[in-house]
Amino acid sequence: MKKYIGLLAVASMAVMNTAQAAGNIETGRALSTQCSFCHGTYGMSSSEQFPNIAGQKESYLVTQLKKYKSGDRADVTMAAIVGPLNDQNIEDLAAYFAANSTVASYDFATETLLIPYLGIGDSMFQVELKLSSPDPLTFTVSGVQER
Repeated sequence: MKKYIGLLAVASMAVMNTAQAAGNIETGRALSTQCSFCHGTYGMSSSEQFPNIAGQKESYLVTQLKKYKSGDRADVTMAAIVGPLNDQNIEDLAAYFAANSTVASYDFATETLLIPYLGIGDSMFQVELKLSSPDPLTFTVSGVQER
């Protein structure tokens, strides 16, 4: 029994340490306005010149931002933007952009298709569709959220 209690204590500490190190999505959202000029709102760039960063792995984004900050990766604009950020800011931005999925997904359990980015005019929407019929394949809109 003592082994299990000790194991539970160690596991709890590991989870707490991981949670503290992870970025905060909402804080990252607030910080992301400076990124949107090049990388687009939510990390979906409208220009061939700048990459999409939405949906990238959080650890990848953290690594790249830290490389820009240290000068290991050179870009004058990125260095100027990342320069004032602290490690927590970088974690927060990475968490935010990693949370923005770029691809549609289908949940078989709820028969729901989620399209995270649907551009209509100058607005972006997240659209949720519910399967109405498999033959012919028909969906009905079950939710629309402006992004």
